[in-house]
Amino acid sequence: MPSVFCFFLCQAQNIKLYLCYIIQFLYIHLMKQKQEIGLEFEIDKLTNSIQNIITGDSFTTEVILINSISELKAILKKNGWQFNWKNELKQPQREVYKLSITNNSNIIQGLISLEVKSDHVYMHLIESSPFNKGRE
Repeated sequence: MPSVFCFFLCQAQNIKLYLCYIIQFLYIHLMKQKQEIGLEFEIDKLTNSIQNIITGDSFTTEVILINSISELKAILKKNGWQFNWKNELKQPQREVYKLSITNNSNIIQGLISLEVKSDHVYMHLIESSPFNKGRE
């Protein structure tokens, strides 16, 4: 999950560099804190694409702003998603982006909700699609 979203965040157009620095800082910080606070996830590596762990195949991705609730019709808790993304999209100050494999934008690999403030970017939610979550 984290590898997908690290790239996802780094591709967001207007905040690309800023978010990459945040991700790198969090990666270093969380790796140091992992044993101390017992995190339930591990950031294995940062990639420039989505990588199939089993085959090693790599797929280029694109980050797309979601403009309509209809784009989120299958994004439901009953389908394995943890957050209410439709509600997130209804918040006027927030922008919801999806991560998709290039030329396959109908399949959402992950979602992120951002709010651009005057002095920082606030990340409200971030989630990997249920089929991208590891089994370990």
